[in-house]
Amino acid sequence: MNEEEQQKTLLEIVKTWQPSAKPEFRGFRCAKCQEYITKAWHYKLDSEEYLVPVHLCKMCQEGSNITGGEWKAFQCDKCDAEFTEAWHVWNKEGDRFIETHFCKSCGEKYD
Repeated sequence: MNEEEQQKTLLEIVKTWQPSAKPEFRGFRCAKCQEYITKAWHYKLDSEEYLVPVHLCKMCQEGSNITGGEWKAFQCDKCDAEFTEAWHVWNKEGDRFIETHFCKSCGEKYD
């Protein structure tokens, strides 16, 4: 699968999400099957509508034909601390939705 096809597949997955306008402190879910996970294949969707990380469990990654990515734990977008639960924060920059993840300490203003 080439990069354009991969981005199209990731966009199809992301369009099924229901982002919360209010920041949420929770674990991470597979982008496709929505099962909670502690490690995942990490991809980035960079489209006209979204600039977001996309996390896939092993089963969904294997069944998707998406290549590349990196198998790793989750990290804070501010301090790089590893965690299994984070603040999931959606913002809009221009016409694009952006999702960031913060550890408990970096996201303390959301408590």
